[in-house]
Amino acid sequence: MKILVIALLFFSLSDVVSSQSFFSDGLSPFTTKSKYILLVGGAASVIIAFDKHGLDEQANYRAKVYKPFNDAGQIGEEIGWGYLNALYALGSILHYGFTGDGQSAKRSYIMTSSSLWTLASTVGLKQLVRRSRPLFPEEKDSFPSGHSSMAFNFASVVTAEHGVLWGLPAYTVASFIAYSRINDGRHWLSDVVAGATIGASFGWGVYLNQSRSRSSASTFQLAPLSDGLVVQWNKRF
Repeated sequence: MKILVIALLFFSLSDVVSSQSFFSDGLSPFTTKSKYILLVGGAASVIIAFDKHGLDEQANYRAKVYKPFNDAGQIGEEIGWGYLNALYALGSILHYGFTGDGQSAKRSYIMTSSSLWTLASTVGLKQLVRRSRPLFPEEKDSFPSGHSSMAFNFASVVTAEHGVLWGLPAYTVASFIAYSRINDGRHWLSDVVAGATIGASFGWGVYLNQSRSRSSASTFQLAPLSDGLVVQWNKRF
């Protein structure tokens, strides 16, 4: 996990965009249409957590009894630490280095920025809420699920950048990772829903924030001529 954080921080220091843009990404779940993901997912998490019929307990009891993934849940444990996010960011930045394709540099930045904000929000909430895990009550970092948040962040960026054909497999993998945490008794259902909400809201939010920044960018140019000077200002709306 520490290696992932260092790797993501390294890529976030690239000069693809300004630091001001990076910090505006942190507000993107509130300032873009991604706020609807945050609103619906957040409401669902609260409803599940405080449901009088015990939706959390029912979901985890069924997972404990039937254990649909059996020992395959360990696969979700292994790949859900954000490695998919890091591989995507690394692959994109390497493609940019070899080809000079600015689209790849942008994709590396979006994955990096959204993953960092997802990670920071998830860790912050874990320390604030201090909820016990279902089968490991001595561990007070159940809410929200970090595996779910990173997996759904990855899937959301892939979908936003590459479309549904790539997005569906990505969301399928993310869903497997998320449910594997319930399967293994590591998280409550509401933890997983909250994590998925955080990851998706930052994935789509950063993508939309960067798209908006590029569409409204302006350029200012001075062009010398033989008999004077041309001043040109362009702005995209």
